[in-house]
Formats: sequence, C-alpha cells, structure tokens
Amino acid sequence: MKTPDRIAIVEDDTLLREELTCFFNNSGLVTHEANSYQTLLDVLQNNTVDVVLLDLNLPGMNGYEIAKNLKRLSPSTGIVMLTARAAKHDKLRGYEVGADIYFAKPVDPDELLAAVRSLAIRVRGQTESQETFKLHMHQLSLALADTSCSSLSAVEVMILKALAFSPEQTLDISGLQNVLEERFPDRPFTKRALENLLSRLRKKLMQVFGDELDPIRAIRGVGYQLTWPVEVVEG
Repeated sequence: MKTPDRIAIVEDDTLLREELTCFFNNSGLVTHEANSYQTLLDVLQNNTVDVVLLDLNLPGMNGYEIAKNLKRLSPSTGIVMLTARAAKHDKLRGYEVGADIYFAKPVDPDELLAAVRSLAIRVRGQTESQETFKLHMHQLSLALADTSCSSLSAVEVMILKALAFSPEQTLDISGLQNVLEERFPDRPFTKRALENLLSRLRKKLMQVFGDELDPIRAIRGVGYQLTWPVEVVEG
C-alpha cells in the first residue's frame, strides 16, 4: 500500500490554515497544522513529515528563520514557502535559507498540490535510498554493510534504540533520561552524565564507521538526532 504524502502547514491565519488543511486532506494527504515555530516542533517530534508548507509572516520566529532551523534539524524535509511576499529579493532569500519551492499568494490550488506531491516523492526517495544501520539488541552491536561496531554497552544500545524509535529519530535529554531510568533504575542519569555518554558514543561510532559519518547530531534547543536510518533487530 502506497504511503500517503505527509505535510505540515505552518500558517498563523486560522481560516487560511483550515482551508489548506481541508484541501490537502480531501486530496489524500496526511496533514498537520502549526501556527508558529514552537508548534511546528511539537508536530515534528510526534509525526513524520515529508514537506513543510511555510508562511513567512509568523509570530515569533519568521519563516526564513524557521526554514534555516528546519534544514539543520531535518535536512531531508522538503520546504515549500507560500507567502504574500512576491518580490525577487524575498524569493532569493527564501531559496538561500532552504526553500525547495517558493510560491507567492494567491496560487492555484492544483499547482500547489502537484508541487507538494512531487517534492514529497523526491524526499521519500532520497531517504529510502540511504543505507540503513542494523542495531542488534542482543549482540550489542551496530552494523552498516560489512562494518560493525561490536563494543557497545547496554546503555549505549538503549540510547540508539530510543532515538531510532522516536519521530524523526530525534529525542530530547529528558526523553532519553526517562527511557534509561526505566531500563536501568539503579543508575543515575543526570543531564551532564547523559551528555558525556552521548559524546563518547558518537566518537566510538565515528572511529568505526569514519569521521565523515557523524551519526548523532546535537540540535540546540531540541535534543539529539540519529542522522542515518536505523533498523532495530531484537533477535
């Protein structure tokens, strides 16, 4: 069964956001709503999204800043800017900060839908073509192709599993602490201790798989993200 395209609409005009949501839902897309950067983060932490449809004039952080942060947080996510700003310099700035497509309002709904669907297909294709790590729980190892890191501790394996099972493979410090404290109730996991664990784990993986890999990214104000797809093998 084909996976439906998934879109987050970031628009502070309630009526327009609801109209767009209704249109995309009726077109078979899975749609999530946000009216600011913070509510977009809430969406991304709990859902997988192919494309973000982004207005520029938003409360708090504007659309340019959001696009810049989004490309750092989730580089594979597509960005379509939909805004009243039609000037050439606005469009150029949009593309500079990470927009894949820039539309000035008003836009034909069918053209917008076609663009979003095309971008979603491209995004999923890039993600699916990337090689996948296999995390072997009982063997305490992480493997990619013919290379394996078999010196992982039980705590490190649980960290990787928690990240792999989180939306966008991203989890904040408190979420990681909750997972580890439930699994290892006799061990304290302070913020500093967990940050040290993650730093050592990152270095260990880079020593095995290469310095260019950078498998765990720290995202300021959000948490930590696995940058490669990971399949968890329980047996």
